[in-house]
Amino acid sequence: MGLPALNRAGFNSPAVQPTDRLLAITLVLAILSIGPFQGCALDGSLAIAASEVAGSAVTDSKVADSAVTESIVADLTVAEEIRTVDLGKVSEGEELRHTFAIRNTSGQSFKVVAIKKSCGCETANVTEGTTVPPGRQLEVGYALSKYGVGKRNGQLVITTDAEDESLRVIELSLRGEIQAKIWATPTEVQLTADDESTAEQLLRVESIVPGLLDTFQDVSTNRGNVVVQLAEKAADALVFRVSVAPAAPLGTSYDLIYVSFNSREHPSLNVRTRVRKGQPLVLLPTTLILPPFNSTESQTRRVRIMSPSARTGTFQITRVESPPGIFVDEIPAEARQAFDLNLTLTQPDSAEVEQKVTIHTEPPGCVTLAVRYRRQPAP
Repeated sequence: MGLPALNRAGFNSPAVQPTDRLLAITLVLAILSIGPFQGCALDGSLAIAASEVAGSAVTDSKVADSAVTESIVADLTVAEEIRTVDLGKVSEGEELRHTFAIRNTSGQSFKVVAIKKSCGCETANVTEGTTVPPGRQLEVGYALSKYGVGKRNGQLVITTDAEDESLRVIELSLRGEIQAKIWATPTEVQLTADDESTAEQLLRVESIVPGLLDTFQDVSTNRGNVVVQLAEKAADALVFRVSVAPAAPLGTSYDLIYVSFNSREHPSLNVRTRVRKGQPLVLLPTTLILPPFNSTESQTRRVRIMSPSARTGTFQITRVESPPGIFVDEIPAEARQAFDLNLTLTQPDSAEVEQKVTIHTEPPGCVTLAVRYRRQPAP
């Protein structure tokens, strides 16, 4: 006969009483004192007694383990999984990464059957076919693209064969913002030559790299469509004044501003620019002087807006700003080298009136017509 089967987990189980442990120890010591060979011929009653104690301990241990497992599953069922994470801001070059832990709160294993990322540039260390037993968790490392700057939003959808609806489709969301180590404000310069408010702009360059701005060397452009001048140099920023170059072509053109530094890690910053330069236009006449209104009838006049030469090309009228009492007939939508506009004017409320009609075009341009008219004095 072999030694009594004293299960290690059952022997140490909290369900076994101290007196039972003492009795089992006594039996084991008695067996060992007889000797390794003589112990095989132990009295049957002694062996049976030892087996009963050990068996009782194993049975109690199984009950105790089952209770603990049920308790854990119950607690995890009511717990809320974190499936949306906002990492906030990270520096350029750092990775937006988070490890999600999805607990199998059901009583059955489930298997991952499909994985879908919101972008091919993202990575996720989960594979199809992964099995998650009950009570265990699926750890998913999810990372967004670290290239470029700005806000990032990603979604990872994991489909499983779980019967539990909350585990069948697992949607994980990760968002954050990659902050550039050096940046410009605005990120893109837009200039309009014929608009005083946007004919010139200030470009501000900042950096979180200590001492980088102090290594500023030069500023240049790619095509020469804009003029860039350093307006201010400080420890926290470089400020440039950007304007439309006289030689910039008519219409819409683009350019790049290069801000150079004496730094191997950050040799330059490139800023995209867009320039809108309107062609010169001629308005005939430039001023309308109307005879006095002698009745409630309106007056109609025609004006012409045109390119000074065929070399400047065609243009479109985008909108006309006219004051109350002056109406413009329908404007053709196609591009032309010249437009004839019919203006209808009604009798003014005051004795003498001077108004302005502003005509906007594309490529960007603007001409203004002055209108002077007065009411016929009462007899």
